[in-house]
Amino acid sequence: ELLSALQSFTALRELDRKHAENLVWVLGVDMAPRFRSYVRERNVRSYDYDGRVAVGTTLPASGVTYYEVPSEYGIRGRRYTVVNDRVVLVDPSSRRIVQVID
Repeated sequence: ELLSALQSFTALRELDRKHAENLVWVLGVDMAPRFRSYVRERNVRSYDYDGRVAVGTTLPASGVTYYEVPSEYGIRGRRYTVVNDRVVLVDPSSRRIVQVID
């Protein structure tokens, strides 16, 4: 029984590790001002968008430049850009806005 419990525990730990590797993150409120400053200092050109800039909005495939988020911010699986002078995080596979950083 102890061996069975240990095997189950090991399997759960492995599942948690694999799940954690696939997590995608957004910035916490404490990191948002620093990241916004980081983007502004780089003079990223703002994309003019006719639609609403909000979580869930899908941005166009062309005309928008998406940038890597530096590792120091701890964000994986996201890119950033500036839309209508607002910094946003985007899911690169769908181009959907996942966070607006005001």
